[in-house]
Amino acid sequence: MEESLLQKKERLFARLRELAGEKGLLVAFSGGVDSTVLAAAAVRAPLPRVELASCHTLLHSRDDLAAAREGAAELSLPLHLLELDVFSLPAVAGNHRERCYHCKKLIFSTLLEKARSLGLSALVEGANGDDLSAVRPGLRAGTELSVARPLAEVGLTKAEIRQLAREWGLRCWDKPANPCLASRFPYDTELTDALLRRVEEAERLLAERGLRGFRLRCHGELARIECSPEQASVLLSQAQTICASLKQLGFAYITYDLEGFHSGSFDR
Repeated sequence: MEESLLQKKERLFARLRELAGEKGLLVAFSGGVDSTVLAAAAVRAPLPRVELASCHTLLHSRDDLAAAREGAAELSLPLHLLELDVFSLPAVAGNHRERCYHCKKLIFSTLLEKARSLGLSALVEGANGDDLSAVRPGLRAGTELSVARPLAEVGLTKAEIRQLAREWGLRCWDKPANPCLASRFPYDTELTDALLRRVEEAERLLAERGLRGFRLRCHGELARIECSPEQASVLLSQAQTICASLKQLGFAYITYDLEGFHSGSFDR
């Protein structure tokens, strides 16, 4: 018989209590729906102590940083912001296929050290049950470092996590996923701060025009916009204005991908 959401939730609480022991947990926190639900579950478990930590890098946008701060404030939990130079890793700066593995290895190692310095029992991160069947090299880094992923362990899917977020009144319940900015570039593209900020600004402009759940993929001077068929009308109705704005950022060609939005587009 299929396990109910209530049963999964109770198993999640039990697993968090087991991991925390008498000391508590550090949650790897982004402000996205997965890590927010994980942190909220830790509060509801309840645990003796819950703290949050977020590593900010050049691969993350200003919106990512704001989301982490807002999410921590909503949960009334302390947030530790750690700056990391991920471009010190050649595989990250060169956007190699193993980029995510090397980046997550550095991030998780840093967060584990932070958890130890705070006297907490363990570090937990918000991978969910759906992530285990996707291309996620970063999961391997977490496994090697024994970082627990309680949401995935109890089999919670993304849809169920959103359901819990809505049930608990969390503002992020319908927030679209937003992976790091490196995912907007083909593998083996040499990444620079200027390139990343251009894509960040381009996506900010598109969001201001009403697009939701989209990606702008950068192929040199060409911007390839992925969005759902429902969002395409929003995009195409403002094509002239959008093209003018993106050309001001340095793109020479702006295209709409007829295949629509695909998470992990460059992994296909």
